[in-house]
Amino acid sequence: MEATFMRLHRQSCGRCRNLSWALVVAGSIAATAHAAFGAAAPRAGAATRPSEREARLSARRDARLSEEAGNLFRTADTTFLVGDLARAAEVFQQVLTSYPNSIYTVRAHARLGDCAYEMRKYTDAAAHYRRAAAAGEAAANDEETAAAIRADFMVGQCYLKAKSYTQAFTQFRKFIDRHPGHALVNQAYQAIGDAHMALEQYQQALKAYRMVGTVIGEKTAAHRRIAPGQRLYLRITDADVNVGDTPRSVKATVRTTGGDVEVVELEPLGLRNPVFLASIPTSLGSPRHSGELTKIFNEEIASKIRQQLSEAEGLERAARDKSEEAFELDRSAQKSVNPAATERKRAALTAEADQLRARSQELRRECTRIIDSAFAEYEKILSRWAPEQSLAALTALRPETRPTTAPAEPAEQTAADVFREVAGRPVAGADDDEAAPAATAGEQEARGMTEQEILQMRLSAARTPTNMENIDGRLTTLSVWSRSLARQFQRLEVRGGDRIEIEYFDEIGPAGPNSPQKGIRKDVVEVAADASTAILTADGREPLEHIVVNSDVILQVEDADADTTDAPDTLTAVLAAVPIVRSETEAAQQTKSKPGAAPATQRATPGEVAAETPEGERVEPLVPPGAASVKVTLVETGPHTGVFRRAVKVTPDGVVIDRAPVLPIKTEGGKSNLCALRLAYADSKAIRHRDGWVVARMVDCIGDSGGDVAAVQYRQTLLDQQAKLKRAVAAGEIGRIYLDLGLTRRGREYLSSAQADCTEVARDDKTGLAEEALHHSWKIYFYAGLLDDAVAACRLLMSRYPNSEYIDDAMFAMGQASLERGEKQAEQQRVAGEKVTLNRDLSRAIAQFEELVKRFPNSPLAPEALFMIGRAKIAAGQTGLDVFERLAKQYPDSVLAARGLVKVADYYMSIGDFRRAAEYFGRVLIDYPDSPDLGEVLLQRGICQYKMGLNKEALETFYRVIEEQSGTELAGKAQKYIGFINQKRGDRND
Repeated sequence: MEATFMRLHRQSCGRCRNLSWALVVAGSIAATAHAAFGAAAPRAGAATRPSEREARLSARRDARLSEEAGNLFRTADTTFLVGDLARAAEVFQQVLTSYPNSIYTVRAHARLGDCAYEMRKYTDAAAHYRRAAAAGEAAANDEETAAAIRADFMVGQCYLKAKSYTQAFTQFRKFIDRHPGHALVNQAYQAIGDAHMALEQYQQALKAYRMVGTVIGEKTAAHRRIAPGQRLYLRITDADVNVGDTPRSVKATVRTTGGDVEVVELEPLGLRNPVFLASIPTSLGSPRHSGELTKIFNEEIASKIRQQLSEAEGLERAARDKSEEAFELDRSAQKSVNPAATERKRAALTAEADQLRARSQELRRECTRIIDSAFAEYEKILSRWAPEQSLAALTALRPETRPTTAPAEPAEQTAADVFREVAGRPVAGADDDEAAPAATAGEQEARGMTEQEILQMRLSAARTPTNMENIDGRLTTLSVWSRSLARQFQRLEVRGGDRIEIEYFDEIGPAGPNSPQKGIRKDVVEVAADASTAILTADGREPLEHIVVNSDVILQVEDADADTTDAPDTLTAVLAAVPIVRSETEAAQQTKSKPGAAPATQRATPGEVAAETPEGERVEPLVPPGAASVKVTLVETGPHTGVFRRAVKVTPDGVVIDRAPVLPIKTEGGKSNLCALRLAYADSKAIRHRDGWVVARMVDCIGDSGGDVAAVQYRQTLLDQQAKLKRAVAAGEIGRIYLDLGLTRRGREYLSSAQADCTEVARDDKTGLAEEALHHSWKIYFYAGLLDDAVAACRLLMSRYPNSEYIDDAMFAMGQASLERGEKQAEQQRVAGEKVTLNRDLSRAIAQFEELVKRFPNSPLAPEALFMIGRAKIAAGQTGLDVFERLAKQYPDSVLAARGLVKVADYYMSIGDFRRAAEYFGRVLIDYPDSPDLGEVLLQRGICQYKMGLNKEALETFYRVIEEQSGTELAGKAQKYIGFINQKRGDRND
């Protein structure tokens, strides 16, 4: 230190010598002190080491502080769980203030986030959750770590609740990357799907929803089993594959001990991501190899056919050139000079041309043979695997459309009739909900091909062989159809007792690329299912709550893994007669109970994954002690259904099987002399329960007197009807979404189920739900496109409930139905070249909408009704200007008022009156600055100014579009017009 200060002294100027000297002196003193301290350091270190007594006191103090922090945290936690959020937040903050370094810091931050989240203060909640997640990096125990992970997830949940979807996507994706194996990843994918649904991005939503369930937090024995009918999710982690800029997929082979083999392609989770995911559906059935479909026709075969056709066309051109050369040679002067040599050359050219043509025709015949063979083989497979989709089944509806050997022009027309009659019946899996693979270059023309076009081509291929005139259309159809069939039939057929083996070949492996056997990775899954029992009505449709004496009932056990052969199988259940008891204690002893502590708190923790708990700790006996019983053999309802049934009759003498009473149902003493029937079955292999778990269903027997009425009243309770109506509403919305996505079959199934429930609820006026049921009924009819039925439901609602709050909805729906029919008729007139007029349906729509506005001027539907009137007039060839002006004056605050003014402006633009169009666009910009169509309005106003020659004003408008709509298509259009204006200016300057 002294030497250093001396160097500084020499480098300084003369005026600083006093200061430098002071530094030298200070340095000397410091060096001396350092030497003295260094000599005494060992003694000082020994003196500062705490004694054992001090260490014990410090440990006691830390334990006391930790205990105090724990008590305070538990007090705050209890306060939160009982619902006093404000007080809980204060106490959690006190924990952080008084004990900042305790082992409850992360949980306290997370709980503060929970309080803000429950109070819907999502911005504050996200801030607290972020602090908890950051503090969790130095967590002291597992509980703190778990709280930090949950807080990290809840940050995205806060953005989702606040409808900040872009930030939610980012946060959830980060959470998935940080915790790829955590159980909350499934909820993150669910939240991503919900956000896409809110943005009406249905394809992305479906993709996210399919990822739900692919992550298993804590693996148990249940995760090594799969029930038939569920999807088998595959996950492969291989860091050696997806390392380039182009994502690559991998393939895995799935085999069952029953003989089915499927090859599944797994897609990467992202660019350079080592995780690959895919799924394949399973079902009960005999082995069926979908690989046969790709052997018959695939994209490689299609490419080969296209290549051969191109080669044949080249050979044909070469043959024409040779023929023309021979023809010119025959007419040339050379022939007169040397006729013999010229003739030999001409003959050689002609022979070569013939050979080229023969080769070209051979290639084309080979292509047509492959296409015809593929169509025929696919029809054979459909007749075996899905007979209802075969041509024989489809054409059976219309005998005149059956394939014939001779071509007939009218038959092409009847194909459309056949398709219309089988509308809703999918053609080879076109409605499958799996996302279609991206089209290759050769498939671009196939986009937009409808089921009707596929059916027409199938009918044509069955009638006439492929030729060069129709080969392109059939090849395109075959490419689309083959992919649809592959998506429909790629599933794993399993039976009870099967084992599923998943095999993946790792190209590199742990021992390098030269050891292929060591590169094989395998996993095994067992087929199992949770059984269920039921006692049903005689028609097998509804479960019974009471069995009326002298009635027929059906005993049912559903156990998919009991289906082990291709024929209907059998299983054995136990039917017991149990005395009817009233006390809860006795009831718990005779029926399967679900023990568990009642919840001590009212509020759940946001984002917390509920632990899976068994439904009971002990296996119930097949027969309750002291109860009479009989073994019953149940028969499967058909091959590979997994449902086993047996019909029995309950009489006063007992249960009758095969015309003989086998089980008495009367008891002596007690409050009732009739027993309850208990159907029990021991599930040998289960998923949610332990193997050998007993599932049971017990139903009371009641006498004839009033028995039927009591059963009916039980099934028609208000709670039942409310639940049924809610199911109908949910099913209707899901059906609408499926229809929007083009999944016709799925959509119609949901809508049909929803309509059945609505109809049943609407029949019963006593529950007070009929009015609401009719309201949802016509909505469902609209979703399904059944306009006449929708109008009928609206009229029924209006006649039954003239003062209903849904009257304006019903009137609007009726007008909407009339408008859609009228617009279709007007479009047909326009296509046919006829003059478009105000047809009957359009007139009816205008009258219905006018009636709505007159009767309900304050209804939120009134502005839209006026807008629809203008739309109807436009469809009829009128301007509708008066209606849109009326809309803007009568409902100036409506969003539709701005759209009405835009319609007026569009009309003036169409007739070339750009000045008036610009005025109306200007009104929208001034009066409706929050209109969602503001960018388009601004662009159109600029175009009007450009058309009027107001280049300066137009430039200002277009630059404003670019500034406000940066990165959109509107900005691109504005840039083009700016280029036009600048080009005109440049030409003028030249």
